[in-house]
Amino acid sequence: RDGSRAGPRLRQIETVMLLCPWGTPRHWAGGRVVSRGTNAEVDKGKGASKAIIRLQALFRGKLARKTHVPIVKSGTAWGPPVWMKPKAIDDMLSLAEAGPEDILYDMGSGHGAVVLAATRDFEVKKAVGIEIDPLRIRTAKRLLNEAGLPQSSSSRASFVCSGVVDEKAKQVAEATIVTCFMSPNAHKQVMSFVQRHCRKGTRVVFYAFHPGDVDDHRLVEKRKMATVPHMTDTGRSYLYLFVI
Repeated sequence: RDGSRAGPRLRQIETVMLLCPWGTPRHWAGGRVVSRGTNAEVDKGKGASKAIIRLQALFRGKLARKTHVPIVKSGTAWGPPVWMKPKAIDDMLSLAEAGPEDILYDMGSGHGAVVLAATRDFEVKKAVGIEIDPLRIRTAKRLLNEAGLPQSSSSRASFVCSGVVDEKAKQVAEATIVTCFMSPNAHKQVMSFVQRHCRKGTRVVFYAFHPGDVDDHRLVEKRKMATVPHMTDTGRSYLYLFVI
């Protein structure tokens, strides 16, 4: 906006930090890109991913700060509010071979896109989103209602307000499929949590970030599949399938 129309505080700003989860905007009209994390940095939990995790928590409003900033500072499992691309969701659920006999839990479900797709497109028996932010759960329920699913489908979807490794999340024990797209640190914690509480044969799928060192003797199968990237418009990210 023209500086003459902006307030005095805005006119004093010389540097603008733009957080764009999928890389530099296509229609970037001017200015200078000071720093941009690479996919390699993101995969290692460095660079851009750490910046996004901390800074998005700080700039999402007063209510959101009350929920997220203490979590970020404590190092508890958490991820920034980044939407998953539809193709990645479809690939994730296809890799897990989701179907009518499955009970799916999406850890850090955000706006509920995975829960919606599992219910609508893969017709799972039950889909549950575990999400710590009540505002995101409210949005997820609204989007579920707006999707126009028949009552028989929408009744199979629900959300639980809880951290992904908290006491309430232990109900994940009933899952046959667990999905997760959060941060590298969160994936590591979720993997450990799932291994402790889920039954043999549970399929666990992570998007973009490998969960790191895992208890291999509890795993009977590991698969890796390329899909669309989450940080850029080109290239690829990976899905990681583990079977307990």
